[in-house]
Amino acid sequence: MGTAIKIRQATDHDYEAIHALNELAVPHVNSISIEDLIHLHEQSISFGVAHLEGHVAGYLLALDQDGDYSSMNFQWFVRTYPVFTYVDRIVVSSEYRRRGIADLLYTHLITQIPDICPVLTCEVNTRPANPGSMAFHTTLGFSPVGEQTTEQGAKSVCMLARTLRP
Repeated sequence: MGTAIKIRQATDHDYEAIHALNELAVPHVNSISIEDLIHLHEQSISFGVAHLEGHVAGYLLALDQDGDYSSMNFQWFVRTYPVFTYVDRIVVSSEYRRRGIADLLYTHLITQIPDICPVLTCEVNTRPANPGSMAFHTTLGFSPVGEQTTEQGAKSVCMLARTLRP
């Protein structure tokens, strides 16, 4: 029998582990300072953390359209959708992948989203490519809704959306 994965909201005690996990996932997610992580946590509608075997195995940070966030990708969604939930980042430790953690984090997020929210949004890098994330999000029902180049042309992203409510 395997160890149970526990999903809960992040606390300030998680910041160092989350930050370390985030930095190991660069360039698939952007690097972030602990101070910026704290700011995003304050803006978030959900900041789920997966615990497994006594470790932070993954996390998912999401904001709604009212978040105070200058990210070009977030601002693209602000211009495109009046009401949405935005997954800013989801990271699962390489040693804990293929155990359903990302699915559980998304399930946890969806329970946090207000009933009035019609769409869940995110972006996935196409340069540098992140085919694993693109395949995962496609299986979750996300579809491309746009694309954007960022970081003075160093990165390109595919903007994705999943309809939650008609």
